Amino acid sequence: MPIKAVYPLLVLESYAYNIEDQKSDNVFKKREGAFLIMDKVADIGNYDLIHEKFDLLEEIGNDILARINSDKRKPDSPVRDFNIGSVSALIVTDAGNNTVSIRYTYELNSRFETEVDKTKWLDLNT
Repeated sequence: MPIKAVYPLLVLESYAYNIEDQKSDNVFKKREGAFLIMDKVADIGNYDLIHEKFDLLEEIGNDILARINSDKRKPDSPVRDFNIGSVSALIVTDAGNNTVSIRYTYELNSRFETEVDKTKWLDLNT
């Protein structure tokens, strides 16, 4: 059954993290991921349209990255560190599905809570 989507769309392609410990209470999740921003084109041979779509997708991607970069400064943000220089972007076309995309890979760090929630453990919840 085909998936109905509204374009342009954002697709989380992959996501992974490692726990990093600086031999102190400075524990964090070092995350790596990739997402796609995708749009449909009526004619995959229309290069002017494809370049217009890539311009739009790049603008959307830049907005997302700027927001992540801005949010890292907020004290309550889950993003602890984001080096915008870690971002890589790759232009992708899929002639079979008449789609164009930009694939972004990124790295960021986020908090890892080391405090134990005693309500979640029977032996500590007494």
